[in-house]
Amino acid sequence: MKIRLFTIPNMITLCNLLAGCAAVISVLGRHDLQWAFWFVAMAAVFDFLDGFVARLTKSYSAVGKELDSLADMVSFGVAPAAVLYGLFILNGGDPYWGFVVFILAACSALRLGKFNIDENQTKQFIGLPTPACALFFVSCGYLAQKYAVSLPVWGIVAAALIFSALLICNVPMFALKFSHYRFQGNRVRYLFLAASIVSLGVFGLIAVPFIIVAYIFIVLRFYKGLLKDEGYLMFTIPVKPWQLVASKLISAVVISMLSVLVAIVSVLIIASYQGFFYDLTQVWEVLARMTPNANGLAILSVVS
Repeated sequence: MKIRLFTIPNMITLCNLLAGCAAVISVLGRHDLQWAFWFVAMAAVFDFLDGFVARLTKSYSAVGKELDSLADMVSFGVAPAAVLYGLFILNGGDPYWGFVVFILAACSALRLGKFNIDENQTKQFIGLPTPACALFFVSCGYLAQKYAVSLPVWGIVAAALIFSALLICNVPMFALKFSHYRFQGNRVRYLFLAASIVSLGVFGLIAVPFIIVAYIFIVLRFYKGLLKDEGYLMFTIPVKPWQLVASKLISAVVISMLSVLVAIVSVLIIASYQGFFYDLTQVWEVLARMTPNANGLAILSVVS
């Protein structure tokens, strides 16, 4: 059997891989989280183009499918984990304990391995897509370094654990894949894309992590009904009653933690624009001033 290695889609996939390698070097070699973001963004563009060109030229291959996952593992698994590790070290974390954030890379490998053999992910994803996870963390790293935002190391570890769970969970998530371009059947995609473009145009790169969080929130909170409207299968495996209850509890916890994370990041970004340095205690004080009734934050203020 003749195996063609040097096809146009494969070359584009290798560009994805090399961009991911450059992102890792930027973080671990130069401590430059801003360039790491741009390299991962380039990898995401190449990741889109290789599939687009393969469909356009009808040059699908088993090698291309496996190569795509290997490249994604570097660009959207190792690179964002390296950014998390860089943030952990830059915020005073111990270099050895910081290794725990690489659980994100391990769960990304599990996510990509599952995607390769799962026939239920042709129109939708099962679990958070690795590019979305990667863009969230590299954009946070970009903003944190550019605006000199100080982040708590426990928050960095917590974010790594939450997103690792989202990568390997069995929650269906909508994909930006179009079998046709009519509005009916693509309402969720078009509305999400329009809102994302507007957000990027108004807020710039600051909008990127919030777009990813909005994507997760829509899936966990609202998307079940939208999926039914568009005729997709919501559950691809038999689900027991206790599993449904557990999934709802997990969804509620994840949404709550993401909401707190968004609030903290928002305050830090606002504070950095004002030119002040805020440690964790001052963040709670700012949140208390922003809340009409600050009694609910009294315990947090004492703890911090």
